[in-house]
Amino acid sequence: MNGFLRFVFIALLLALPLQVLAQFGYPRHSDDISVPGSHSPQIRVVDVPEVRSVPRDATKDTPGAQVVDARQLSIPKKARKEYEKAVRDLENGKTPGAIAHFQNALKIAPDFYDAHFQLGLQYSKDDPAQAEQELTRAAELNPRVAGPLVVLGFVYLYTGRFKDAIEVLDRAADMDPTPARALYYLGSALYETGQSSRAEKVLKRSFSLDPAIHLVHLALANIYLKEARYNEALRELESYLKEEPQAPQSSAAARLRDQLRAHLQIRKSD
Repeated sequence: MNGFLRFVFIALLLALPLQVLAQFGYPRHSDDISVPGSHSPQIRVVDVPEVRSVPRDATKDTPGAQVVDARQLSIPKKARKEYEKAVRDLENGKTPGAIAHFQNALKIAPDFYDAHFQLGLQYSKDDPAQAEQELTRAAELNPRVAGPLVVLGFVYLYTGRFKDAIEVLDRAADMDPTPARALYYLGSALYETGQSSRAEKVLKRSFSLDPAIHLVHLALANIYLKEARYNEALRELESYLKEEPQAPQSSAAARLRDQLRAHLQIRKSD
């Protein structure tokens, strides 16, 4: 039971399918890049951690999952019971009830790391300010685990706080250099601050660790479009469409691919 109570939701970020929040035309970014002669801006994408529950053994071998602050071993039984009720509610899709139980757990045990972390995850989609508060506290309570920083980095990225995202995601990567999803978020934030060279390296590293993160192809295509590296951009778009023919961004990616092909054909014939 202790292993279950100490599980870290970072495995969900790394292993399970993620919801795509922003589709074509994601609004919180700087300049829009398009193919010469077209009016189609680049494809802006960010995805959000799923915030439902995971199986009890899902994080058993997750890096950092067994790193527990000593204070967590003395959590009162009543707080643990509230936490267990919250997890059951998440498993049954009852998010409001889960949030209430997590809050009850924290009333009993204000330093309950897992409850802060789980609340941060629940708030990450709809209440960024509250998510920041809970995740920051979770990171303070268990500073040796990267999970809260990864999710906090996502929150900053989604709300346009790119420099803050880079700072916390760099810290997370220093703790554990292997989470591909964290590197994907970091690469996206680096791109948004104009650090295209480093962004490209980080995104490629993310993809090498987890080729299932197909959105990396779109992120790289954005970089290559901005730098007029059109052949490379086309290659990334084609790779994405091969893997994700029916994804929310696929129709926009297909239009951009076709425009790139036409542009490159014109250049070739000149």
